[in-house]
Amino acid sequence: MMRITAILIFSLLCGRSHAQRQASRHDFNKELSGYMASFLSNPALQFLNPDSTYTDLSVNLGLVNAGGLYMTEGGDKSENVSFNVHSFNRKDATILYGGAGYENRRDEHVNWNSVADYQLVAPYIVADTTGGTSKQEYYSFFGGYAHQWSNKTFGIGAEYRAGESYRTLDPRPKSTISDFSVNAGMAFKLPDYQLAAGAMYSTYKQELDINVYRPGGGNKVFYMKGFGICDENFSTVISSNDNLGDYYDLNAWKLSMQLFPRGNGYFSAINFRHGTLNMKDGNQDNAYTLYQLNTNEYYAEIGRLYIRQKVHVKIKGYGGFLHKKGSEYNYAQSLTVLSVAQKYSQRELSGGIDCFVSSTHAVPRQYFIKAGIGYFSYHAQYKLPSPDPKAYQEFGFISTDLTAGINKHYLKSAMTIKISMRYDHCLDKKYREASLATAETLRSAVIPDFEYLTAKKINLSPQVRYDIDLKGNYGLYVTARQFNEFYIGDKPKTGLNIAIGLTL
Repeated sequence: MMRITAILIFSLLCGRSHAQRQASRHDFNKELSGYMASFLSNPALQFLNPDSTYTDLSVNLGLVNAGGLYMTEGGDKSENVSFNVHSFNRKDATILYGGAGYENRRDEHVNWNSVADYQLVAPYIVADTTGGTSKQEYYSFFGGYAHQWSNKTFGIGAEYRAGESYRTLDPRPKSTISDFSVNAGMAFKLPDYQLAAGAMYSTYKQELDINVYRPGGGNKVFYMKGFGICDENFSTVISSNDNLGDYYDLNAWKLSMQLFPRGNGYFSAINFRHGTLNMKDGNQDNAYTLYQLNTNEYYAEIGRLYIRQKVHVKIKGYGGFLHKKGSEYNYAQSLTVLSVAQKYSQRELSGGIDCFVSSTHAVPRQYFIKAGIGYFSYHAQYKLPSPDPKAYQEFGFISTDLTAGINKHYLKSAMTIKISMRYDHCLDKKYREASLATAETLRSAVIPDFEYLTAKKINLSPQVRYDIDLKGNYGLYVTARQFNEFYIGDKPKTGLNIAIGLTL
């Protein structure tokens, strides 16, 4: 995959007859691309992509610091340096795109989490009481191709991410991850619409090793199941020269359909995704399943596109539902399966209305305004042994957002300014502790996380980018984005991202 992507990027860079310096507009179009994500995720619909031919190479620095509330499993401070290259080549009836990236990251004060990609494998994580600084390195590659002939379009794309996450204090966890996905699609031109269908398959693997090197007392390692509950059968103490290993295996597939107008008209998209995550004890060659998490995700949107001269107006309503079911495997001493019990359940419901207004002026300026209001509800529960009541947490909130941007081109330079604002208002929240939870997790992880998730938040994020043309077909740019998350009654979380790049 790495070799294929490298060849693809080389072809993109070398196969162009002249540069078109469209990277500034690519950055400006990110919000529009996000708005159309249900369509652009199908590689056969890349001809709807607002980008023109461009190539962008950049070095990025990111800093985030939480003054008060934060997710304890992710830490309260992070620093990352990354290098990215991506290219998009549109020529006649063919689109070719690809990219690669490298990220070096540090997350400080990580607690109750010894694994990588916490959000992906939760609630079945391995944790310890020591915590510390998590160091991570990731490599990523992606590429895609779309070709149009007659009234049909075919597209295929792939992504690959690999890396490791580790700590240097006992107990010393080290996770090695591999994440690959491939998707393909077909689109058909009808008199007034394009009808498309796509399919995706992904596979994710994480190998976790925990070692203790320094002599002294043992370190307790917990196998968590949600709500601060740990599995006493597998949670253990490891001491000097001890080793503990686990393995995550996630396979998922998605089916989707899209309908988009060739002018004024309605658009719609639907998709369904199913994933199965297995957490196994030991290594991948000789392992038995401890927990299994099945996820079903449904999403649909419908909207209308209005084109008035050089202004496009898109209005859509959307809705989504996610359901996770977690099961625990019980074994006899001979490691034969005695029973499989469903214990964990999580449901997420979302919906709302979004509006996007954008200009299509080629020069000298473009603008967009995005506004929306949405509702989100979350409910998770764990079934405790009878007669104990089940543990649960639930909350719901309304979110309103407004984002605006302008891209102005001058004779030999360009300026992009954006500002994004969002307010999350929690409507209600409920929480019941689990009698099986340890006092440490309730005090230092579960309750603080719940307070963060249900806090009323105001997000404010200004961004500016300046491009300047150099001699020949090259350009140089610098961009800065500030991130502010304010909480009612607590200290804010702040962040800064700076990038310096070269455009072709």
